[in-house]
Amino acid sequence: MPLKYQAEIDNLNLSIHCPNNLTQLDRDVEVYRVAFTPVNHPDSFLPNVMFDRKYGIPFDYSARNKDEARKCSRCGASFFKDHGKAKGVLEHFTRKNKENTGYSCVAKGTLSADDGLVKEVSEHITLYEF
Repeated sequence: MPLKYQAEIDNLNLSIHCPNNLTQLDRDVEVYRVAFTPVNHPDSFLPNVMFDRKYGIPFDYSARNKDEARKCSRCGASFFKDHGKAKGVLEHFTRKNKENTGYSCVAKGTLSADDGLVKEVSEHITLYEF
C-alpha cells in the first residue's frame, strides 16, 4: 500500500532510502502525541514536513542540510508509548515554541496495522501513514 505522504518524501530528493527499516504493527498500540486543543483538530496528526510548510515552521529541507535521516524522520508522525514522555515534550516547549506550533495538550489514541508502517525506537514510534 502506498504511503500517504510519499510524494513529499520523493520531493526531498534524498540520497538515502526513505523511509527505511519499517515494520507493520502486529498489535494495537496505545500512543500519545502533543496536539492542538481540541485534539480532533485536523492538523494535530500531520507529520512535521507537512506541518512545517502549513505553519511556516523553519526547518531546512534543502540540500544544504546534510542530515537526511532527520529530514526523512520528519515525514512521519511522532508518537510516544508513554503519556509522561509526550507530556515532557510539551512541557519543554518554550512559550514561543507553543505559540508557533499551537500545541497545547497531549492526545491519546491507538495505532493499528492499518494505519501505516512504523519505526519503533524504545518508547517512541514514527508513523508513516498509508
